Amino acid sequence: MPKVRIFHEWLDTIGGAEAVLLDLIAVFPDAEIYTLWAEEYILETLGITAKTSFLQFFPKKFRRLAGIPFMPLAWRVLSRSVSAEDLSITSSWVFAHCAIPKKHEQRSIHYIHTPARYLWNPEIDSRTKFQIPLIVLLILRRIDRYLANNHLNVIANSNATRVRIEKFWNLQSVVVHPGVDTDFFHFAKVADLENRKDFILCVGRFVPYKGHSKAIELGEFLNLPVVLVGHGAQEDYLKRLADQSDIKVEILVNPSREKVRSLYATCFFVVYPAIEDFGIVAVEAMACGTPVLGISAGGLLDIISSTDVGVLVSNTEIETLAKGFHQLNWESREEIREHSLKFARDKFRKSMYEYAYQIESSG
Repeated sequence: MPKVRIFHEWLDTIGGAEAVLLDLIAVFPDAEIYTLWAEEYILETLGITAKTSFLQFFPKKFRRLAGIPFMPLAWRVLSRSVSAEDLSITSSWVFAHCAIPKKHEQRSIHYIHTPARYLWNPEIDSRTKFQIPLIVLLILRRIDRYLANNHLNVIANSNATRVRIEKFWNLQSVVVHPGVDTDFFHFAKVADLENRKDFILCVGRFVPYKGHSKAIELGEFLNLPVVLVGHGAQEDYLKRLADQSDIKVEILVNPSREKVRSLYATCFFVVYPAIEDFGIVAVEAMACGTPVLGISAGGLLDIISSTDVGVLVSNTEIETLAKGFHQLNWESREEIREHSLKFARDKFRKSMYEYAYQIESSG
């Protein structure tokens, strides 16, 4: 196997994309990692080293927004050492897909979490909706489409992402779902499972589109306690909502994986009021035998295909979510968990290895 290089957008938090990165490293343990910027504690937590770009020297609070126009250039500078013999893998949700020079596309794999929501779907993630001037947005879209034009080996993390890739980049892709650690997230590893607790669980970064405030509203409507798990910019805002609520709202910032597993396995249900590219949280919850209430859009359409494991509703209106709640099935932990195993991490790793092997064999 030639030298493998993995290009991952940035490393300043740990989420689903970083779980994918770790799985790629498990498949290609000698790979060199490249990223636009990285926080040292994240590298230590993940147990990896990475080469960073000149955006590492930007002030932290300006990197993501002010850095967007510089990202294509940063990636091209960072990837100068790529050679024709290398196997290059991009893990992209903004501009990492453009890291590889056109002449090396034949030996490159692009794993796309989504074409940049900042540019193409601001209605999903409103954090930059009113911060990028329209003329700049249109220019960046044109650049993004142009840089994607030469991609040959494109993998989407869900069918929703596959559709976006075709719509925005006019490219075909295959779907390989991210892997989930279903061995760890298993209800059999959690004590006190005799009775579910009467609380609603919502897990994810504390940013607006994840819908934690909706979880609180739903808890108030159903008169059920709510537990929010995550971290992020909305932490103080959510704490204020919790203080003002007439139900019990507990906010847990960066709890241990063991604690999250226990919450998954003992909660009443998990609410997922966000349009996600895939939805690893939903699979983790199902691996612990717990049903999921989510939105009938995005990656959840790939995950929740049966009302035996969860319910998808058309919108996040509280009455609609409450109606979905009454349709949830709590009967069979085993059946719910069995459904989650189609997304086990060994399936992802096997698919990525086989895809890389095909490229090697044809090259």
